[in-house]
Formats: sequence, structure tokens, C-alpha cells
Amino acid sequence: MLVDFSDVKDDEFGPMPEGTYTVTVESAEVKETKSRNGEYIKVTFSVFNSNRKLFGMFNIKNDNQQAVDIGKAQLKQLMQCSGKELATLDTVDQLLGLKCQAVVAIEKGGAYKDKNVIKYYKPIDLGTMVIDEPAMPDSDSIPF
Repeated sequence: MLVDFSDVKDDEFGPMPEGTYTVTVESAEVKETKSRNGEYIKVTFSVFNSNRKLFGMFNIKNDNQQAVDIGKAQLKQLMQCSGKELATLDTVDQLLGLKCQAVVAIEKGGAYKDKNVIKYYKPIDLGTMVIDEPAMPDSDSIPF
């Protein structure tokens, strides 16, 4: 026997529960559509305080103008919620490191597995976000 899979749990990495997650753009790339007649920006988000990832897809060139309009509106929303106001996007590198909140739902897969989809983006609510900050020294330990 080369490998025993009896101790591996099935679907251990299913979709995350629906909710709002703080995310950071980890990577972004321009990809060609399957039909080869358009392009989209594929974005990978890392989820704050988690080892999970979420993915976004923004149509930027397509025969279907409505798909482009939706993709551009979603991309603009991501940028605005992250505090980046630009009239144009010159390179996908401008997206790297953007932080915001993503409202996530579960899309039923039918023949495929269920998956997470980002419904929309919101600015980070600092009142609900927990940030790991270094502890400040107490006043007794400061030498002056």
C-alpha cells in the first residue's frame, strides 16, 4: 500500500459560514475568459485571522456589456471601500494589499460543491475588528 486515505476527512475545507469577513487582497491577475473573447481580473483575498481564502472575479472586457458594467462597478466598490479613489486602474498591482470587509454568501453548487461568493464590499468597521497590536509598556518600565 502506497497511501492510506481512510483517516482523511471528506470536504474538510467546505465553504465558510455566510457573514462579513475582513479581507486583504493577496494577489490579482488579468486572465482570459474561457471563450477567449474577454478578460477578467481574478483576485485572491486572505481572510483576517484565518488561513482561508476568498476569490473575486471582475469582468473588464466581454461581449456582454452588462457583465463588464457589473464587473467594473464591483471593482470600483472594492477600491472605494478600501479607501482607494482612482479614476482608472493602470495595473493590478494597485489592488495588492487593499483591505475591506466582504459580505459572503454560499452559492449552491448543484452538480458541483457549494462555494463562497462575495456579494459586496464594505469599509472596515474598526469597532468590530480585532487587531493584534504589540502590548504597550506600562509607565513603570519606561526609563525616563
